[in-house]
Amino acid sequence: MAPDNWHHLEGGYYAPGVFRLYLYDDFTRPLPRAQAREATARLIVSPDSSRQEFPLVLNRRGGSNDTYLEARIGKLPFPATMQARVTFQPATPERLFDFTFEKYSKDLPPAPVTTRNAAPPASPAAAPSVPGALAAAPTAAPLPADAPNPAAAPTGPDVAAASGGSTGASGIDAALVPVPIPDTVPEMLAQLQTRNTQIKMFIDRGAFASVYVPAFQAKDVALALDGKKGDLPPDRQRIVGPAVNRLVRTAYLLDAFGDLGNKQQISDAYAEFAGAVRDIESAFPKQP
Repeated sequence: MAPDNWHHLEGGYYAPGVFRLYLYDDFTRPLPRAQAREATARLIVSPDSSRQEFPLVLNRRGGSNDTYLEARIGKLPFPATMQARVTFQPATPERLFDFTFEKYSKDLPPAPVTTRNAAPPASPAAAPSVPGALAAAPTAAPLPADAPNPAAAPTGPDVAAASGGSTGASGIDAALVPVPIPDTVPEMLAQLQTRNTQIKMFIDRGAFASVYVPAFQAKDVALALDGKKGDLPPDRQRIVGPAVNRLVRTAYLLDAFGDLGNKQQISDAYAEFAGAVRDIESAFPKQP
């Protein structure tokens, strides 16, 4: 989702070396071409430390249900990272979206035609690429605008390996599954560190929209630890309270910035989040 909380976008990187930026409205319906013509965008690619910039041009398939901007950028080594800078309307700010592709995207069948007067579909048609906030899952389908996150979370063994998690019988990455908060302080601290590690690995992978799951789990664990600080000396209690407040605040920032897909913002928020985790850990006595 774009910062205006209305436009949605997805990016796809296809085998011929083509990047497409798909544009949607607030119900994740393809943006009308009249509105898409108002958008301007450019793609920044930096392979091998060299910087290249490509203009993104509206596709010529008039009347198609797909509305996208396109550029031929050539074949890049994986993971392929790129940055789209988009202006949705004249005289509006340029917005930044980061993408990371572990492999080529796959073309999906075109979605059924949706009229502008129709009610929002209960199950939006699959899109041929990945949401701007979750470029690591190239074939994810867009979800309704009122969903808690505009992208499906990635699953599978390759994601689990990168996130410090593991897959169960359902094939869902453990990093994406909330678990009960432990009863003891050592177990809480261990879970807090696990979630911290998972957040970092999701960010490194470019799976920004998945960060909110371990971030909110860590928030709940931190609040539980705040309830245990009464057993600490006063000087350590004074460390826990502010650190928990910082962690809670940055957990919400990680969620918001993950939706926007801005790598710099989410990296800055994580740096503060990780510092809060360290302060909380330092306040509690080390277990033998």
